[in-house]
Amino acid sequence: MPSFYSIGFFGAPNFGDELLCSTVVGFLQETRSPTDLFVMTRSAKATAGYTELEVEYVEGWAPGPEYIRHLRKHLHASRSDLTLIGGGGLISDHYTWQGAICYFTDVCWGILMGRRHAFIGLGVVGLRRWWLKPLVRFVCRQAASTYVRDEHSAAQFHQLAPKAQVEVGPDLASLASLPPPIPCDEESPYVLVNFREKPPINEAGLRSLIETLIARIGRVVLLPAEPSDLSYYHHIVEQLSPSIREAVEIAEMGTLESAIGLIDGAQAVVAERLHVNVVAAQRQKPLLVMEYEDKVGAYMQSVGTGYLSCSLQDISSAHAESLLQLERPDWSNNLAGLRQQARDVLDRTLESALAAPRPGLGARAMAALHLMWLLPLITIRGSLILIKRAIFGRGAIGRKKR
Repeated sequence: MPSFYSIGFFGAPNFGDELLCSTVVGFLQETRSPTDLFVMTRSAKATAGYTELEVEYVEGWAPGPEYIRHLRKHLHASRSDLTLIGGGGLISDHYTWQGAICYFTDVCWGILMGRRHAFIGLGVVGLRRWWLKPLVRFVCRQAASTYVRDEHSAAQFHQLAPKAQVEVGPDLASLASLPPPIPCDEESPYVLVNFREKPPINEAGLRSLIETLIARIGRVVLLPAEPSDLSYYHHIVEQLSPSIREAVEIAEMGTLESAIGLIDGAQAVVAERLHVNVVAAQRQKPLLVMEYEDKVGAYMQSVGTGYLSCSLQDISSAHAESLLQLERPDWSNNLAGLRQQARDVLDRTLESALAAPRPGLGARAMAALHLMWLLPLITIRGSLILIKRAIFGRGAIGRKKR
């Protein structure tokens, strides 16, 4: 049986990415019985605590100091028969330049050691920083097989790797094995709301929506998708009147299962994040989708009709009124079709990658050249992080606090 190494945005923890991690691990364990299964994560404690997965974790993201600390484990995992990168929008530098360094350094180690890699459920936004493009082009062109989640991602990937054989399939979360559904909370009904700070949302419109939902239902639960959402949620709630504020509950970052349970218990769902919408759709909830990127609308269109949508700037109390008038949708047939399609595409992607020839000497030499600039960058960046932590504390690197 083959060994696998799964690489993605794991360990923040983030609801969508940990759902994808759980989906990939579950699929591999069900269909491939791997001899070894490694998962790269920012924090083994965070991923294990949130997903409750029992796998071998490879801790530390490049270019942070934890990567150097756990380098031996990264090298060991990179020797796996197949490295899987995805799902999610990993080929992008819109939020940070560090993503390509984080995901592709271990891929270069794998290529250097003659190991194959494949992209699965990938979203490709594109790159703006010219100096990252040679690394990303190299890794994309060396991929043994590629599965992207939409036609736009396929077009963007072909710009990086024109000769690549790319297959388009549904978002990987279509394959997620969700826990048994929990009945709606009839004694204390609520509407679940999920949003994020960036891209910017119409805060006045959001507050009016929350106020209307509370006036009609009595309670709103705010579901954070990652820890950084919490401070923004408190910021929004503090601007509500005291009587409204008492009817708003900010959920804790518990586990993936508890977050899905909160979606289950809701009378209706208002969501911005893609994978909160994916789970709400799979649970067939009356749904208001706040579309912040094309990927959200594209997924919902594949599910069917009978949901509401709006932009982040158009959100208002009127949407709350319309949402509460929606009947519970029946998307069973479309969801079953998406699940089977995702399963078939992922299975073909894995089989094609495992059967592909190993990287040749030219590819291995090019991987070595990339590592010659990646390792000094990781070392310098990691050292600067350690210095700043020593001076300002551990929270010195990362998002600014509100």
